[in-house]
Amino acid sequence: KRSELHFCKPDMDASVLLKSCSNGVSELVSQCSTAVTTFLFNITMMKLLGEDGVAAITVLIYSQFLLTTLYIGFSMGTAPVVSYNYGSGNVKQLKKTVGICFSFIAGISIFVFLFSLLGGESIAKVFAENNRNVFEITKNGFAIFSFSFLFSGCNIFSSALFTALSNGKASATISFLRTFGFITVFLLALPRFLEVTGVWLAVPLAELFTLMLTAYLYAGIGNSTIIFERKAGKKLKQTEWILCPVCGSKTRSRIREDTILINYPLYCPKCRQERLIEVRNLQTIVITEPDTLDAEPMNV
Repeated sequence: KRSELHFCKPDMDASVLLKSCSNGVSELVSQCSTAVTTFLFNITMMKLLGEDGVAAITVLIYSQFLLTTLYIGFSMGTAPVVSYNYGSGNVKQLKKTVGICFSFIAGISIFVFLFSLLGGESIAKVFAENNRNVFEITKNGFAIFSFSFLFSGCNIFSSALFTALSNGKASATISFLRTFGFITVFLLALPRFLEVTGVWLAVPLAELFTLMLTAYLYAGIGNSTIIFERKAGKKLKQTEWILCPVCGSKTRSRIREDTILINYPLYCPKCRQERLIEVRNLQTIVITEPDTLDAEPMNV
């Protein structure tokens, strides 16, 4: 204990640990469901087309995993930014960040869809160049399966977004339905009527129905809080930095819309000047004379 950095007895907080685990349930659901749905795909294709069918669906599943890594990487990279703005109560920046993210996801989804649709034949050749039957099955599958990329990007980002907003239930619901729930239902039902075409349609339809549910979650259910509100139902407080009245630089003091300061000595680390101020409703007033009522308004 001679230095500030030393070993100590950990302070266990079961409630915090449980909340952290529950908030990350969506990732657990995704990993567990992949094994089950892959097994269902293999069993179904084995019944319909035999070993060549299993080989073809394997190519599609691996291609899906490769192409969706762009969505996953982007979602994981932007989640800390969303969490930071949510925790700090910066609603304006939070909405701006989410808007930019959705615009990027929409654009990249179209790109991945076109790449998969137009390049499906080339991808099939990489894995099944020496097997004409597997190549034809895979090529035909890409023509339908590619439409799933139009919806999966938004679903993947939405799941990560709800996790960043500490809404583990919504995040887990999206992950469960798109990776297991809807896929299982469509995979068991559609092949009975559409045979192989039903297998290719299972994933695009699962992503589409999940996207519809995601939009419903964004809109809010009943009297539940919207995504830009805290769990208690209180809106996030807008925050702003106080600017120096002398040089206009950002100081180290930050205020919320409900912050009230009276005779507050504001120090600017850049110009090293100090001024006495008052703050109400994000409006800052510079006190010219501490003992008089004269005041000079100031823009934050």
